[in-house]
Amino acid sequence: MAYLLALLLSGAVTSCGFFADQETPEGYVRHCARILEAGLYADSPQWKTKKQEMLAAAKNFTTLDEARAAVAEAAPVAGGKHSRLVGPVRDTAAYEEIAPEVKMLEGGVAYVLLPAHSAVKVSDSLYIHTVLDFLQEHLDAAGFVIDLQKNSGGNMHPMIAAVSPLLPEGVILKFKTRRKTAPVTLQSVLRTAGVAASPDRKAPVSAPVAILTDDWTASSGEATLLCFRGLEHVRVFGKPTAGYASANVPTPLADGWKLLVTIACDVARTGEVFCDDPIDPDVPTETPLEDALAWIRTRSHLTKNTMEMKFCQSCGMPLSEAYFGTDADGGKNEDYCKYCYADGRFLQECTMDEMIEHCAQFVDEVNKNLPEPITREQYVAQMKQYFPQLKRWRR
Repeated sequence: MAYLLALLLSGAVTSCGFFADQETPEGYVRHCARILEAGLYADSPQWKTKKQEMLAAAKNFTTLDEARAAVAEAAPVAGGKHSRLVGPVRDTAAYEEIAPEVKMLEGGVAYVLLPAHSAVKVSDSLYIHTVLDFLQEHLDAAGFVIDLQKNSGGNMHPMIAAVSPLLPEGVILKFKTRRKTAPVTLQSVLRTAGVAASPDRKAPVSAPVAILTDDWTASSGEATLLCFRGLEHVRVFGKPTAGYASANVPTPLADGWKLLVTIACDVARTGEVFCDDPIDPDVPTETPLEDALAWIRTRSHLTKNTMEMKFCQSCGMPLSEAYFGTDADGGKNEDYCKYCYADGRFLQECTMDEMIEHCAQFVDEVNKNLPEPITREQYVAQMKQYFPQLKRWRR
């Protein structure tokens, strides 16, 4: 996250020097005030008033403790509740950080506990590959559970890279600052995390993914959650999250402390903007794992039945012998339907996106065979994930 956020922040804090003028309490406050000008709410009248009050009070400060207290109080005004002043970690032995936990559950469900991560005790490589290698070894699992309960944040890149086999390629998240919106692609996350994950080693698009959340799920934990938002085969179980779905830039200070400034809100693939409010689960429950497993069992049964069917490799419609297309010699073609392929040629010269738009007009017919109806927009979004796997559109 640091590289991307540094680009977003570039130009926001200028001419202040990395450790400039921090020896005196007043200089410390002034330096921090310049950094806070990049905050998400630094255009607000509240911040302008708070800044003036803080700078005026700093003239009478005699200790750095007073200066830190003033900065800590001002940070949320400039950047929101996620912005704060953080002291150095001096006792790493007492620092609580655990590695991810992975295991197969009854019924062939792959379970991943994805905890908070700051690489103080657990390396990025260990964190990522504990999960990534496990998922790539079990791509044929009946379903997947990603447990984000108690994940209070840290570095989002190892978290997202670890579960990348469950995410589609392309834009997975966006950051919205005061002035611009920057897309985050899965490829950029993998590069930043130093992972050369193959795009071919993915779980099937139809594989159900259940995500567990609680009121401790925050920050990068929420960012990881939002990477899955809007995917049809994903459901979230548990409690609303903590409501820190925003991006921070950490700036080190001369005394060893760090000033974390929130400069962007998180934007899901659905276009929804999240920041200081909790993210609600799809299924509020006190027994998230049990309910998630029950949902996966239902979805897995539907997926198994679907996998036994044949589908047109051009438009995706279910195929039976009566709907087979024909080859140039008049023989049956079991890959394509008669509406897409006849006499050895495609009947429509179109792009994949044009085919999806054509098929979307039949969403009412599709809904007759679904346990839960979907909208035209949801159908198009699902097909954009599904169609690249069909023979005609496969690259």
